[in-house]
Amino acid sequence: MSRLALIVDDSATARHMLARMLRGLDFECHFSQSGQEALDQLAYELPDIIFLDHLMPGLDGFQTLGAIKQNPRTRHIPVVMYTSQNALKYQEEAMALGAAGVITKQVDKEALYILVEKVCLAQDIGLQVNAAAPDGTAAGSANEIQPVEPSPAADNVVPFQPKHPSPGGADKASSPRDSETFRLRQRLNLLESRVAFLRLLVFLLLLISVLLGIEVLQQHERQVRLTSQMEGHRKALQELIDLVDPASKPTRSE
Repeated sequence: MSRLALIVDDSATARHMLARMLRGLDFECHFSQSGQEALDQLAYELPDIIFLDHLMPGLDGFQTLGAIKQNPRTRHIPVVMYTSQNALKYQEEAMALGAAGVITKQVDKEALYILVEKVCLAQDIGLQVNAAAPDGTAAGSANEIQPVEPSPAADNVVPFQPKHPSPGGADKASSPRDSETFRLRQRLNLLESRVAFLRLLVFLLLLISVLLGIEVLQQHERQVRLTSQMEGHRKALQELIDLVDPASKPTRSE
C-alpha cells in the first residue's frame, strides 16, 4: 500500500524533483505551495510524512513547522526540512523546533532511500512498542519524533522516526530479511525507471531517424524536379536560339 507524502515548497521544480524520487519508493505525493496552504490541507488530510521548504512567501518553514507541532492532530507526523540550507546551526535549530530531519535539495536518490528506509523501520518498531504497553504509558513517547544517528552514506541527512504501522510486528519489521527485501525493491524500481528511460530514448532516436530519412527523400525529389526543370529550360532556350539564328543550328553530316 502506498504511503502519502506532502511536499511543501513554492518552487514547482523542487517539488517535482523530490516527488520523482519518492515515487520510486512507492510514495503518493501531494503538494502545497506555501505554509498556510499546507496547514489548510492538513485540516482534512494527514500524510505519512511532510517535506517542508524553509524559505517561502508568507509563513516560512520554521513557522509552519511550529504550527504543525503545536496541533495535537498533526504533531506526530514526521516533518523533514527540505532546503538548500545545510549548515549545522540550521539543522540544530530545525531539530529543536521538532523537525525529524533535514535534507538538502541536492540530496541524491541513494541518500534519500536510506533515510526513508530508516524511517520505516524505526516507526514500525515504535508503534509495536506502543501497542505492547499495557497501561498506555508508552503511547506518548512512541508518537514523539526521535532523531537517530545519520548514515555516513547520506551526507546532510538527519534520519527520523515516522508513524506508519507494520502489519508484520516488531520482530518482522526489524528482521534483516525485510531490510534486504526493501533494498531489492528499491533497486528494482530504479532499474525499471532506467529501462523506461532507455525505451523512451530509443523511441526518440528512431523517430529522429525516420524524420531525417523523410527529409532526405524530400530533398532528393526536389533535386530531381529542379534538374528536370533546368533541362526543360535548356531545351526551350536552344529552340529559341535556333529560331532566331538558323545558321547556328547544328547540321547533320551526310
